[in-house]
Amino acid sequence: MTRINEHPNERKRSYLRILFVNGALIALISIVAAFVTNFLSETSASKDDAELNYRPALYSRHAQDHFTFMMNRPDKEVLFDSYLELLDDEAYRALDSLFEDFNSRLIEDIQVEWEFVELFKQNPRSGARYLNQLEQWHEETSSAYSRLMKASYYANAGWETRGNKTIGETSYKQISQMNELHQLAIAELQSLLEVQPNLFPAYLVLISMERAQSHLVPLEDLAEQINARFPGSYHVAEVVMKSYQPRWGGSLREISSYYEDHIKPYEAINAPLIRFRGYELGERGWHAMKQRHVKRCVNLYTEAFYWGVDPHDLGIRAWCLEELNRTVQALDDIQLSLQIEEDDWGRGQESYYINRLKRHLD
Repeated sequence: MTRINEHPNERKRSYLRILFVNGALIALISIVAAFVTNFLSETSASKDDAELNYRPALYSRHAQDHFTFMMNRPDKEVLFDSYLELLDDEAYRALDSLFEDFNSRLIEDIQVEWEFVELFKQNPRSGARYLNQLEQWHEETSSAYSRLMKASYYANAGWETRGNKTIGETSYKQISQMNELHQLAIAELQSLLEVQPNLFPAYLVLISMERAQSHLVPLEDLAEQINARFPGSYHVAEVVMKSYQPRWGGSLREISSYYEDHIKPYEAINAPLIRFRGYELGERGWHAMKQRHVKRCVNLYTEAFYWGVDPHDLGIRAWCLEELNRTVQALDDIQLSLQIEEDDWGRGQESYYINRLKRHLD
């Protein structure tokens, strides 16, 4: 039914308006669909790189050299036995000579740090009896090294009190006890370093507490002091580079800058430092793994391994290789990581990969 007084062309204009609106709506839908399709294709491409750049972890001379070095590190158990034997025999003068010889050689050759670093980072005993032995050592000789070991005892006792659970699963009492023990260690070390600032192990023990006590042990200030006195330390480089990982609030720029300024200049005097040339690549690989971009993760770690291998990084690449159904290569990586460093998670992964391969053969 035609409306009264309707112009003859009004109906045509209505049809045109409807066609225009519908056309605009279709065009908008097409644009959105194209955008979503493009986004999904880009996301898919980022998750699935065109080619998998996998090579065995020890494919380069640098990686082989680094692996050989890691496998031939001084046996910390032998060092513990020597130290504990002298301590139990109350041969305190001999203990002082042992540590003095170590520290003198370290000042001349930074690579000597590997010989005793685990002894200071992982004190070999705990309990009141051991603490009494250290105090007796100090009473006998007024030794700086007895104070070092006492500080190491407090630092490790603090970590044991804290436990390995997440902060949400840790009680206020545990945190308070850890802080009290760490503060005893820090006070001991700081007073010791005021008198003898060239005691390298004292800095290592301070660094071991940095993550929990950063307000008392600022890492940047500490690293600056160590780099000034002991440039080229592998263990200091490892701690500082880890602190600059984006996952801990750092950045790739800080990793690159620290490498250029404090690691690269000393590669000639401490060859294992070459491994850190691939550190930024490894951090990118970790980020790719978290985003489940497994091919990209494998490719980045493959490039990082050109400069050296790290057991943790090998474990990550193994996981990504398994996601790509490359179980044989994943097993190779996890077994190589376990050769360098024993790890419960790694052992579990090794068993899983072996069982999966057995199921395929059955």
